[in-house]
Amino acid sequence: ESANISLARYNLNHSITATKRPAKADGDNSEWAATDEAFFIGEASQAQATLRCSADGDKITFLIEVLDYNLSASDFGFLMLSPADGSGKLDAKSRRIRFGLNGIKNTDYYAGGWKTYQFGAEAAIAYDGTIDIKKDEDKGFIIEISIPKSGIEIVDGKILVNFGYYDAVSNSEDSLTKDTSSTSSWLQIKGL
Repeated sequence: ESANISLARYNLNHSITATKRPAKADGDNSEWAATDEAFFIGEASQAQATLRCSADGDKITFLIEVLDYNLSASDFGFLMLSPADGSGKLDAKSRRIRFGLNGIKNTDYYAGGWKTYQFGAEAAIAYDGTIDIKKDEDKGFIIEISIPKSGIEIVDGKILVNFGYYDAVSNSEDSLTKDTSSTSSWLQIKGL
Protein backbone atom coordinates (compact mmCIF):
# COMPACT_ATOMS: atom_id res chain seq x y z
CA GLU A 1 0.00 0.00 0.00
CA SER A 2 2.85 2.39 0.65
CA ALA A 3 5.44 3.00 -2.01
CA ASN A 4 9.07 3.74 -1.34
CA ILE A 5 11.58 5.17 -3.71
CA SER A 6 15.22 4.55 -3.03
CA LEU A 7 17.98 6.44 -4.76
CA ALA A 8 21.61 5.47 -4.69
CA ARG A 9 24.78 6.53 -6.41
CA TYR A 10 27.31 3.83 -7.16
CA ASN A 11 30.84 4.71 -8.13
CA LEU A 12 32.37 1.81 -9.96
CA ASN A 13 35.75 3.46 -10.37
CA HIS A 14 37.16 5.52 -7.54
CA SER A 15 40.48 5.66 -5.75
CA ILE A 16 41.72 2.28 -4.61
CA THR A 17 44.25 1.21 -1.99
CA ALA A 18 47.12 -1.04 -2.99
CA THR A 19 47.23 -4.36 -1.19
CA LYS A 20 50.27 -4.69 1.09
CA ARG A 21 51.88 -8.00 0.18
CA PRO A 22 54.49 -9.42 -2.15
CA ALA A 23 53.40 -10.30 -5.66
CA LYS A 24 55.52 -11.71 -8.44
CA ALA A 25 55.08 -10.87 -12.09
CA ASP A 26 54.76 -14.53 -13.09
CA GLY A 27 51.48 -14.71 -15.05
CA ASP A 28 49.73 -16.52 -12.18
CA ASN A 29 46.99 -14.52 -10.44
CA SER A 30 46.36 -16.98 -7.57
CA GLU A 31 48.03 -14.72 -4.98
CA TRP A 32 45.54 -11.94 -5.87
CA ALA A 33 42.49 -13.85 -4.58
CA ALA A 34 42.14 -11.63 -1.48
CA THR A 35 42.57 -8.35 -3.40
CA ASP A 36 39.14 -6.76 -3.59
CA GLU A 37 39.81 -3.24 -4.82
CA ALA A 38 40.05 -2.82 -8.57
CA PHE A 39 39.40 -0.45 -11.44
CA PHE A 40 37.07 -1.69 -14.19
CA ILE A 41 36.63 -0.86 -17.88
CA GLY A 42 34.19 -2.46 -20.30
CA GLU A 43 31.72 -0.41 -22.24
CA ALA A 44 32.92 0.08 -25.82
CA SER A 45 33.05 -3.60 -26.80
CA GLN A 46 32.55 -7.11 -25.46
CA ALA A 47 36.05 -6.97 -23.93
CA GLN A 48 36.31 -5.98 -20.26
CA ALA A 49 39.30 -5.46 -17.98
CA THR A 50 40.18 -4.90 -14.33
CA LEU A 51 43.30 -3.40 -12.78
CA ARG A 52 44.53 -4.28 -9.28
CA CYS A 53 47.62 -3.07 -7.45
CA SER A 54 49.94 -4.51 -4.81
CA ALA A 55 52.89 -2.85 -3.07
CA ASP A 56 55.73 -4.46 -1.19
CA GLY A 57 59.13 -3.09 -0.24
CA ASP A 58 60.55 -1.30 -3.25
CA LYS A 59 58.14 -2.76 -5.84
CA ILE A 60 54.66 -1.99 -7.18
CA THR A 61 52.87 -4.77 -9.05
CA PHE A 62 49.78 -4.41 -11.21
CA LEU A 63 47.44 -7.21 -12.26
CA ILE A 64 45.37 -6.61 -15.37
CA GLU A 65 42.75 -9.26 -16.14
CA VAL A 66 41.07 -9.07 -19.54
CA LEU A 67 37.90 -10.91 -20.55
CA ASP A 68 37.98 -11.10 -24.35
CA TYR A 69 36.12 -13.74 -26.36
CA ASN A 70 38.16 -13.06 -29.52
CA LEU A 71 41.87 -12.65 -28.82
CA SER A 72 43.79 -10.93 -31.60
CA ALA A 73 47.48 -10.26 -32.05
CA SER A 74 46.41 -6.64 -32.67
CA ASP A 75 44.81 -6.26 -29.22
CA PHE A 76 46.79 -4.07 -26.82
CA GLY A 77 46.48 -2.27 -23.52
CA PHE A 78 48.15 0.62 -21.78
CA LEU A 79 48.89 1.61 -18.21
CA MET A 80 49.66 5.28 -17.57
CA LEU A 81 51.10 6.48 -14.25
CA SER A 82 51.83 9.95 -12.91
CA PRO A 83 52.63 11.56 -9.56
CA ALA A 84 49.57 12.68 -7.56
CA ASP A 85 51.05 16.17 -7.23
CA GLY A 86 47.93 18.17 -8.15
CA SER A 87 49.42 19.65 -11.32
CA GLY A 88 47.00 17.87 -13.67
CA LYS A 89 49.72 17.83 -16.30
CA LEU A 90 51.75 15.15 -18.00
CA ASP A 91 55.45 15.75 -17.52
CA ALA A 92 58.79 13.93 -17.45
CA LYS A 93 57.65 12.09 -14.28
CA SER A 94 54.70 10.52 -16.14
CA ARG A 95 55.10 6.92 -17.35
CA ARG A 96 53.31 4.74 -19.89
CA ILE A 97 53.50 0.98 -20.35
CA ARG A 98 51.98 -0.50 -23.51
CA PHE A 99 51.38 -4.24 -23.60
CA GLY A 100 49.94 -6.93 -25.83
CA LEU A 101 49.55 -10.69 -25.84
CA ASN A 102 53.35 -11.06 -26.03
CA GLY A 103 53.96 -8.91 -22.92
CA ILE A 104 55.34 -5.36 -22.73
CA LYS A 105 55.54 -3.60 -26.10
CA ASN A 106 57.23 -0.43 -24.83
CA THR A 107 57.77 1.77 -21.78
CA ASP A 108 57.84 5.55 -22.07
CA TYR A 109 58.06 8.86 -20.24
CA TYR A 110 56.38 12.10 -21.32
CA ALA A 111 58.37 14.93 -22.90
CA GLY A 112 55.90 16.81 -25.09
CA GLY A 113 55.06 13.35 -26.48
CA TRP A 114 55.81 9.81 -25.33
CA LYS A 115 59.51 8.90 -25.56
CA THR A 116 61.02 5.45 -25.02
CA TYR A 117 62.40 5.09 -21.53
CA GLN A 118 63.38 2.01 -19.54
CA PHE A 119 62.39 2.30 -15.89
CA GLY A 120 62.63 -1.33 -14.84
CA ALA A 121 59.16 -2.61 -15.76
CA GLU A 122 58.87 -6.40 -15.92
CA ALA A 123 55.85 -8.46 -16.96
CA ALA A 124 54.51 -11.95 -17.37
CA ILE A 125 51.39 -12.89 -19.29
CA ALA A 126 49.13 -15.91 -19.58
CA TYR A 127 46.19 -16.27 -21.93
CA ASP A 128 43.34 -18.73 -22.28
CA GLY A 129 42.38 -19.02 -25.92
CA THR A 130 43.72 -19.11 -29.44
CA ILE A 131 45.01 -15.93 -31.00
CA ASP A 132 43.40 -14.81 -34.27
CA ILE A 133 41.11 -17.85 -34.63
CA LYS A 134 37.53 -16.62 -34.75
CA LYS A 135 35.82 -20.02 -34.87
CA ASP A 136 36.24 -20.60 -31.14
CA GLU A 137 35.49 -18.61 -28.01
CA ASP A 138 38.47 -17.40 -26.01
CA LYS A 139 38.39 -16.46 -22.34
CA GLY A 140 41.04 -13.72 -22.29
CA PHE A 141 44.36 -13.10 -20.60
CA ILE A 142 46.11 -11.79 -17.52
CA ILE A 143 49.26 -9.73 -17.32
CA GLU A 144 51.23 -8.88 -14.19
CA ILE A 145 53.48 -5.85 -14.43
CA SER A 146 56.04 -4.94 -11.74
CA ILE A 147 57.88 -1.65 -11.53
CA PRO A 148 60.36 -0.42 -8.95
CA LYS A 149 59.00 2.36 -6.75
CA SER A 150 62.00 4.39 -7.89
CA GLY A 151 60.54 4.24 -11.43
CA ILE A 152 57.64 6.57 -10.55
CA GLU A 153 57.40 9.51 -8.16
CA ILE A 154 55.06 8.66 -5.29
CA VAL A 155 53.53 11.67 -3.50
CA ASP A 156 52.10 11.07 -0.01
CA GLY A 157 51.78 7.35 -0.78
CA LYS A 158 49.72 7.99 -3.95
CA ILE A 159 50.01 7.86 -7.72
CA LEU A 160 47.53 8.67 -10.47
CA VAL A 161 46.56 6.01 -12.99
CA ASN A 162 44.75 5.61 -16.27
CA PHE A 163 44.52 2.32 -18.12
CA GLY A 164 42.82 1.11 -21.24
CA TYR A 165 42.36 -1.73 -23.68
CA TYR A 166 41.99 -1.76 -27.47
CA ASP A 167 39.93 -4.65 -28.85
CA ALA A 168 40.88 -5.21 -32.50
CA VAL A 169 37.82 -7.33 -33.38
CA SER A 170 35.40 -4.51 -32.48
CA ASN A 171 37.93 -1.77 -33.38
CA SER A 172 37.19 0.04 -30.12
CA GLU A 173 39.10 1.27 -27.12
CA ASP A 174 37.94 1.52 -23.52
CA SER A 175 39.77 3.34 -20.74
CA LEU A 176 39.24 4.71 -17.24
CA THR A 177 39.22 8.18 -18.71
CA LYS A 178 39.44 9.29 -22.32
CA ASP A 179 41.73 12.15 -21.30
CA THR A 180 45.26 10.94 -22.01
CA SER A 181 46.69 14.46 -22.39
CA SER A 182 46.05 15.55 -18.80
CA THR A 183 46.07 13.75 -15.44
CA SER A 184 43.25 15.83 -13.93
CA SER A 185 40.65 13.07 -14.37
CA TRP A 186 42.93 10.10 -13.64
CA LEU A 187 42.20 8.02 -10.56
CA GLN A 188 44.35 7.51 -7.45
CA ILE A 189 46.04 4.44 -6.10
CA LYS A 190 46.78 4.97 -2.41
CA GLY A 191 48.77 3.09 0.18
CA LEU A 192 52.07 2.97 -1.67
